[in-house]
Amino acid sequence: MPGSTLGHRPPRSATSTVTLLLALAAAVLLALPLPMVAMGLLFSPMMFDAPGSASSAAPWIMIGSLLAYPVAWLASAAAAWFLRRRGHHWASVAVFVLPVLAASPVGGLFVVEEMQSRAQPSTIRDVAFGAGDQVVVTASSDNERNGWLLRVRLDGAGRPAEEGAAPLAHEGGVNQSWTGPRRWQVAGVDGGSAWVADPRMTWDVRDLASGLSLAKPVSAVGQAASVGTRVLVAVPFEGLSLHEGGRAPRQVGSLGLPEAVYRLAALDATHAVVAIGDPAGMRELRVFDLSDPSALRARGTWSAGGAPATNVVAGGSLVAVVDDRGRVRLVDFTDRDAPVARGTLSVPGRPGRLAAQPGLVAIGAMDDSAVTLVDVTDAASPRSLGHVRAAGRNPALALRGGRLLVGAERTLRSFDLADPAAPILAGELALKVR
Repeated sequence: MPGSTLGHRPPRSATSTVTLLLALAAAVLLALPLPMVAMGLLFSPMMFDAPGSASSAAPWIMIGSLLAYPVAWLASAAAAWFLRRRGHHWASVAVFVLPVLAASPVGGLFVVEEMQSRAQPSTIRDVAFGAGDQVVVTASSDNERNGWLLRVRLDGAGRPAEEGAAPLAHEGGVNQSWTGPRRWQVAGVDGGSAWVADPRMTWDVRDLASGLSLAKPVSAVGQAASVGTRVLVAVPFEGLSLHEGGRAPRQVGSLGLPEAVYRLAALDATHAVVAIGDPAGMRELRVFDLSDPSALRARGTWSAGGAPATNVVAGGSLVAVVDDRGRVRLVDFTDRDAPVARGTLSVPGRPGRLAAQPGLVAIGAMDDSAVTLVDVTDAASPRSLGHVRAAGRNPALALRGGRLLVGAERTLRSFDLADPAAPILAGELALKVR
């Protein structure tokens, strides 16, 4: 019939077209995170791996937010369709704020974590003895990007007290390397300065008072260890370099070594053990004579055999080696040209960091707070003396002159080992919130 409008839709207004496009764009954009949300929910049980995490609100908030996101997206899409049918065009766009609100707790957690990581140290990374009663402690945020350098003194009874702390500023990101040092590892404490590995796994000489970088002796990723008054650096596939310590280090010797270096340990003021290896672990320990800096030379070698080593520490001429089977093997380097394997011992859990002095080895655990003390006076028959407790798993250890320092989480503990079979807790220090 002429003039009839039956079967014809009224033309869309500009507002209707614009809001339709905006709603579709919002729906598509907010659908993009859905696969990642699904993956997050799939791996969510891993959020509760850490001890005490089940009682923390953060993982539960994270899981709740992940569950709420797809529900909020579906509800928004349905509500948008319903509102458009009723002519509420702008409301059909605004409703897509629901998935954003569902995700906001996750964003809030990340913001809070970042603010806290910049505001306070949460985990002790390394502990090292300085001169006399001086102790140097490094700590960092959980993500290891922000570090602090703490100066600690032990009183006559061995009780630790904080003297000061400084942030460790650094440029760049976080590197990963199996040949690199631990992030915020300490080597070569000398009076008012210390060598500290940054998150890029390169070494800075840091002022203990200000935390400022005084020098960067080596720009490449490599291991470092204090050998007497000097610092030995090993850069994988390049070689060794020997540096005078202090606030203005200078290289005094070098030796080409086109092999992968895993760890270093000082035997005395003129000899060091260098662990040679590959991504599977250390394959051999090689002794280097550093007595003449102008002519560094290799001496004896001990092969790890079919069980690659994962950690090494020296207490005098006796070297303790952790292999990939969880054993601690003792190797005698008294004869620098012909090292001899002695005893083997097993400890509870997976061995972590080690500390040693002549006759005694302390062994931390990767998955436990126990630190096992082992009498190695007779290296062929090592004897467990018992254990002390750290404040957390895989603690940082330092052992010297019958004093054991154990740092984990935000607590440093000092133990008197005058009688290693009956260790005494002399005191502990909790890191301050800054």
